[in-house]
Amino acid sequence: MASNKNLPPPAAFVDPNTGLLTRQANNFLNAITASSNVAAAGDIATPPGSGLEGGGTVADGVTLSIAPNGVTFGMFQQIPACSVVGRFQNSTGNVSAVQAVQNRTVLQRVGDQLVFAPSVDVPAVVTDALTINDTPAASAATVTHSIPIETASGTMYILLSNVP
Repeated sequence: MASNKNLPPPAAFVDPNTGLLTRQANNFLNAITASSNVAAAGDIATPPGSGLEGGGTVADGVTLSIAPNGVTFGMFQQIPACSVVGRFQNSTGNVSAVQAVQNRTVLQRVGDQLVFAPSVDVPAVVTDALTINDTPAASAATVTHSIPIETASGTMYILLSNVP
């Protein structure tokens, strides 16, 4: 059976008659010192693609850090279904999963927080072409008058009316 040298020896650590360490205690402490000095030698290298930067000689001190883009997507923990990784509060801190818990929701910033909401609050839309395809209207409007309206910039609008 292998013995663990990090456990104190089975004999007394201090001789009660002299107040000095016993031979077993001295051997135990020497073994700890010898094994801890092993870490004082050698170099730590951070090869390209390891995700780390820094390193150096152990005896001189080692500084390791995550390299820019050193954390890959494969290193992420598993996250809930239908979610994105981000920070939902308007502050710095740890990221978490922001989850869409129902269908037909969109990710947006509301009240300085990142949320999935059922509709998009867009105060204005500027576009060259806008196509909205949804369920067609069940009825048709009857138009009796068309009134052309031209803006100062030359844009023409047609106002449709069924008022006689």
